[in-house]
Amino acid sequence: MLTAARTYYVRTDGSDSNTGLSNTAGGAFKTLQRVAEIVVPIDFGGYTITVQLADGTYTDSAVFTKTLNGRVSIVGNASSPSNVVISTSASCITSSGAGTDVTVSKCQLQSSSVSALVATNGAYITGTDNIYGVCAFAHVAALLRGQVVITGTAQIIGNAPSFANLDNGFLDTTLVAFTLTGSRSFAAAFIYAGSLSYARVVLPTFTGSATGSRFTTAGNSMINVNGAGDSFLPGNAAGTRASGGEYA
Repeated sequence: MLTAARTYYVRTDGSDSNTGLSNTAGGAFKTLQRVAEIVVPIDFGGYTITVQLADGTYTDSAVFTKTLNGRVSIVGNASSPSNVVISTSASCITSSGAGTDVTVSKCQLQSSSVSALVATNGAYITGTDNIYGVCAFAHVAALLRGQVVITGTAQIIGNAPSFANLDNGFLDTTLVAFTLTGSRSFAAAFIYAGSLSYARVVLPTFTGSATGSRFTTAGNSMINVNGAGDSFLPGNAAGTRASGGEYA
Protein backbone atom coordinates (compact mmCIF):
# COMPACT_ATOMS: atom_id res chain seq x y z
CA MET A 1 0.00 0.00 0.00
CA LEU A 2 1.23 3.47 -0.86
CA THR A 3 1.96 5.77 2.06
CA ALA A 4 2.49 8.83 -0.14
CA ALA A 5 1.77 10.01 -3.66
CA ARG A 6 4.07 8.58 -6.32
CA THR A 7 5.28 9.81 -9.71
CA TYR A 8 6.35 7.64 -12.62
CA TYR A 9 8.18 9.19 -15.57
CA VAL A 10 7.80 8.24 -19.22
CA ARG A 11 10.19 9.45 -21.93
CA THR A 12 10.75 8.54 -25.54
CA ASP A 13 14.39 7.74 -24.67
CA GLY A 14 13.47 5.68 -21.60
CA SER A 15 13.26 1.92 -21.20
CA ASP A 16 10.56 -0.33 -19.81
CA SER A 17 13.26 -2.19 -17.90
CA ASN A 18 13.86 0.94 -15.78
CA THR A 19 12.11 1.65 -12.47
CA GLY A 20 10.23 4.63 -13.89
CA LEU A 21 10.95 6.63 -10.75
CA SER A 22 13.43 9.19 -12.08
CA ASN A 23 13.19 11.64 -14.95
CA THR A 24 16.26 10.46 -16.85
CA ALA A 25 16.86 8.19 -19.83
CA GLY A 26 18.25 5.61 -17.43
CA GLY A 27 15.33 5.86 -15.01
CA ALA A 28 12.13 6.58 -16.94
CA PHE A 29 9.84 4.10 -18.65
CA LYS A 30 9.43 4.20 -22.42
CA THR A 31 5.74 3.28 -22.69
CA LEU A 32 2.51 4.14 -20.92
CA GLN A 33 1.45 0.52 -21.06
CA ARG A 34 4.35 -0.37 -18.77
CA VAL A 35 2.92 2.03 -16.19
CA ALA A 36 -0.50 0.42 -16.63
CA GLU A 37 1.04 -2.98 -15.88
CA ILE A 38 3.01 -1.74 -12.88
CA VAL A 39 0.06 -0.11 -11.08
CA VAL A 40 -2.36 -3.07 -11.26
CA PRO A 41 -1.22 -4.80 -8.03
CA ILE A 42 -0.71 -1.56 -6.06
CA ASP A 43 -3.14 -0.49 -3.34
CA PHE A 44 -3.05 3.27 -3.78
CA GLY A 45 -4.21 3.88 -0.21
CA GLY A 46 -6.19 6.89 -1.41
CA TYR A 47 -3.16 8.52 -3.04
CA THR A 48 -2.70 9.53 -6.67
CA ILE A 49 -0.08 8.05 -8.95
CA THR A 50 1.09 10.71 -11.39
CA VAL A 51 2.53 9.74 -14.76
CA GLN A 52 4.65 12.58 -16.14
CA LEU A 53 5.18 12.43 -19.89
CA ALA A 54 8.20 14.17 -21.37
CA ASP A 55 7.85 16.04 -24.65
CA GLY A 56 7.73 13.76 -27.67
CA THR A 57 5.45 11.50 -29.69
CA TYR A 58 4.24 8.24 -28.15
CA THR A 59 2.79 5.59 -30.44
CA ASP A 60 1.86 3.00 -27.80
CA SER A 61 -1.63 2.83 -26.32
CA ALA A 62 -2.39 1.98 -22.69
CA VAL A 63 -5.22 0.13 -20.95
CA PHE A 64 -5.59 0.77 -17.21
CA THR A 65 -7.53 -1.78 -15.16
CA LYS A 66 -8.29 -2.52 -11.51
CA THR A 67 -7.09 0.72 -9.93
CA LEU A 68 -7.27 0.22 -6.15
CA ASN A 69 -8.26 3.14 -3.90
CA GLY A 70 -6.83 5.97 -5.96
CA ARG A 71 -6.38 7.68 -9.28
CA VAL A 72 -3.83 7.56 -12.07
CA SER A 73 -3.10 11.06 -13.40
CA ILE A 74 -1.31 11.24 -16.77
CA VAL A 75 0.18 14.69 -17.36
CA GLY A 76 1.74 16.15 -20.49
CA ASN A 77 3.11 19.66 -20.98
CA ALA A 78 1.22 22.28 -18.97
CA SER A 79 2.28 25.24 -21.12
CA SER A 80 2.36 23.50 -24.53
CA PRO A 81 0.12 20.40 -24.66
CA SER A 82 0.93 19.92 -28.36
CA ASN A 83 4.50 19.03 -27.34
CA VAL A 84 3.25 15.71 -25.91
CA VAL A 85 1.51 13.71 -28.64
CA ILE A 86 -0.08 10.31 -28.08
CA SER A 87 -0.72 9.02 -31.59
CA THR A 88 -1.86 5.41 -31.74
CA SER A 89 -3.67 2.83 -33.83
CA ALA A 90 -5.68 1.55 -30.84
CA SER A 91 -7.39 3.95 -28.43
CA CYS A 92 -4.82 6.23 -26.80
CA ILE A 93 -5.88 5.69 -23.17
CA THR A 94 -8.53 3.23 -21.98
CA SER A 95 -9.87 3.02 -18.43
CA SER A 96 -11.58 -0.34 -17.92
CA GLY A 97 -13.32 -1.95 -14.97
CA ALA A 98 -15.36 -0.73 -12.02
CA GLY A 99 -13.31 1.53 -9.76
CA THR A 100 -10.63 2.31 -12.33
CA ASP A 101 -10.08 6.08 -12.33
CA VAL A 102 -7.74 7.77 -14.82
CA THR A 103 -7.15 11.43 -15.65
CA VAL A 104 -5.36 12.57 -18.82
CA SER A 105 -4.35 16.21 -19.05
CA LYS A 106 -2.41 18.59 -21.26
CA CYS A 107 -1.69 16.17 -24.13
CA GLN A 108 -2.51 15.95 -27.82
CA LEU A 109 -4.43 12.74 -28.50
CA GLN A 110 -5.21 11.02 -31.80
CA SER A 111 -6.05 7.51 -32.97
CA SER A 112 -6.06 6.15 -36.51
CA SER A 113 -8.45 3.30 -35.65
CA VAL A 114 -10.49 4.08 -32.53
CA SER A 115 -10.64 6.89 -29.95
CA ALA A 116 -8.51 9.18 -27.83
CA LEU A 117 -10.09 8.45 -24.43
CA VAL A 118 -12.29 5.47 -23.55
CA ALA A 119 -14.09 4.51 -20.35
CA THR A 120 -15.68 1.07 -20.32
CA ASN A 121 -17.08 -1.57 -17.97
CA GLY A 122 -17.90 0.89 -15.19
CA ALA A 123 -14.61 2.81 -15.25
CA TYR A 124 -13.95 6.55 -15.09
CA ILE A 125 -11.76 8.71 -17.30
CA THR A 126 -11.31 12.48 -17.13
CA GLY A 127 -9.80 14.62 -19.88
CA THR A 128 -8.52 18.06 -18.89
CA ASP A 129 -7.04 20.73 -21.17
CA ASN A 130 -6.32 18.30 -24.01
CA ILE A 131 -6.01 18.71 -27.77
CA TYR A 132 -7.97 16.19 -29.85
CA GLY A 133 -6.65 15.24 -33.28
CA VAL A 134 -8.08 12.89 -35.89
CA CYS A 135 -9.85 9.83 -34.46
CA ALA A 136 -11.47 7.05 -36.47
CA PHE A 137 -14.37 6.32 -34.07
CA ALA A 138 -14.85 9.23 -31.64
CA HIS A 139 -12.62 11.56 -29.70
CA VAL A 140 -14.05 10.17 -26.46
CA ALA A 141 -16.17 7.09 -25.82
CA ALA A 142 -18.17 5.95 -22.80
CA LEU A 143 -19.21 2.32 -23.11
CA LEU A 144 -20.88 -0.27 -20.88
CA ARG A 145 -21.45 2.04 -17.87
CA GLY A 146 -18.17 3.86 -18.42
CA GLN A 147 -18.05 7.52 -17.44
CA VAL A 148 -16.18 10.25 -19.35
CA VAL A 149 -15.74 13.70 -17.79
CA ILE A 150 -14.22 16.58 -19.76
CA THR A 151 -13.00 19.60 -17.77
CA GLY A 152 -11.16 22.83 -18.45
CA THR A 153 -10.56 23.26 -22.16
CA ALA A 154 -10.92 20.96 -25.15
CA GLN A 155 -9.32 21.95 -28.44
CA ILE A 156 -10.49 19.93 -31.45
CA ILE A 157 -8.03 20.08 -34.33
CA GLY A 158 -8.95 16.84 -36.14
CA ASN A 159 -12.12 15.22 -37.43
CA ALA A 160 -13.94 12.19 -36.07
CA PRO A 161 -17.35 10.63 -36.68
CA SER A 162 -18.33 12.03 -33.26
CA PHE A 163 -16.68 14.03 -30.54
CA ALA A 164 -18.40 11.74 -28.02
CA ASN A 165 -19.93 8.30 -28.55
CA LEU A 166 -21.94 6.84 -25.68
CA ASP A 167 -23.27 3.29 -25.57
CA ASN A 168 -24.80 2.69 -22.14
CA GLY A 169 -22.37 5.34 -20.89
CA PHE A 170 -22.16 8.76 -19.23
CA LEU A 171 -20.62 12.04 -20.39
CA ASP A 172 -20.16 15.31 -18.50
CA THR A 173 -18.86 18.46 -20.23
CA THR A 174 -20.10 21.05 -17.75
CA LEU A 175 -18.48 24.48 -18.24
CA VAL A 176 -15.90 23.19 -20.72
CA ALA A 177 -14.45 25.74 -23.16
CA PHE A 178 -14.42 24.00 -26.56
CA THR A 179 -12.38 25.39 -29.45
CA LEU A 180 -12.85 23.91 -32.92
CA THR A 181 -10.00 24.94 -35.20
CA GLY A 182 -10.05 24.68 -38.98
CA SER A 183 -12.78 22.89 -40.92
CA ARG A 184 -14.05 20.31 -38.47
CA SER A 185 -16.63 17.71 -39.46
CA PHE A 186 -18.53 15.01 -37.57
CA ALA A 187 -19.93 12.43 -39.98
CA ALA A 188 -22.18 10.73 -37.40
CA ALA A 189 -23.03 13.44 -34.84
CA PHE A 190 -21.11 15.71 -32.51
CA ILE A 191 -22.62 13.71 -29.63
CA TYR A 192 -24.06 10.25 -30.20
CA ALA A 193 -25.91 8.74 -27.23
CA GLY A 194 -27.42 5.26 -27.45
CA SER A 195 -28.50 2.37 -25.24
CA LEU A 196 -29.60 4.15 -22.05
CA SER A 197 -26.79 6.72 -22.09
CA TYR A 198 -26.79 10.13 -20.43
CA ALA A 199 -24.86 13.20 -21.59
CA ARG A 200 -24.70 16.25 -19.32
CA VAL A 201 -23.72 19.14 -21.58
CA VAL A 202 -24.46 22.06 -19.28
CA LEU A 203 -23.06 25.55 -19.94
CA PRO A 204 -20.04 24.70 -22.09
CA THR A 205 -18.87 27.28 -24.62
CA PHE A 206 -18.04 26.64 -28.27
CA THR A 207 -15.64 28.66 -30.41
CA GLY A 208 -15.44 27.74 -34.08
CA SER A 209 -17.81 25.72 -36.23
CA ALA A 210 -18.31 22.28 -37.72
CA THR A 211 -20.30 20.39 -40.31
CA GLY A 212 -22.43 17.35 -39.61
CA SER A 213 -25.32 16.46 -37.34
CA ARG A 214 -25.36 18.14 -33.95
CA PHE A 215 -26.61 15.12 -32.02
CA THR A 216 -28.22 11.71 -32.10
CA THR A 217 -30.03 10.38 -29.07
CA ALA A 218 -31.53 6.90 -29.25
CA GLY A 219 -32.35 3.85 -27.19
CA ASN A 220 -33.95 5.79 -24.31
CA SER A 221 -30.86 7.96 -23.91
CA MET A 222 -30.80 11.58 -22.75
CA ILE A 223 -28.68 14.55 -23.85
CA ASN A 224 -29.14 17.35 -21.33
CA VAL A 225 -28.15 20.79 -22.65
CA ASN A 226 -29.99 22.63 -19.89
CA GLY A 227 -32.57 23.98 -22.33
CA ALA A 228 -30.00 25.50 -24.69
CA GLY A 229 -31.91 24.37 -27.78
CA ASP A 230 -31.49 22.07 -30.76
CA SER A 231 -28.89 24.28 -32.47
CA PHE A 232 -26.61 24.58 -29.44
CA LEU A 233 -24.05 21.89 -30.28
CA PRO A 234 -21.53 22.24 -33.14
CA GLY A 235 -22.73 21.15 -36.57
CA ASN A 236 -24.76 22.39 -39.50
CA ALA A 237 -27.43 19.69 -39.62
CA ALA A 238 -30.35 18.98 -37.32
CA GLY A 239 -30.02 16.43 -34.58
CA THR A 240 -31.97 13.18 -34.40
CA ARG A 241 -34.21 11.73 -31.70
CA ALA A 242 -35.00 8.04 -32.15
CA SER A 243 -36.28 5.06 -30.17
CA GLY A 244 -37.13 6.98 -27.02
CA GLY A 245 -34.10 9.25 -27.11
CA GLU A 246 -34.50 12.68 -25.51
CA TYR A 247 -32.72 16.03 -25.90
CA ALA A 248 -33.58 18.98 -23.72
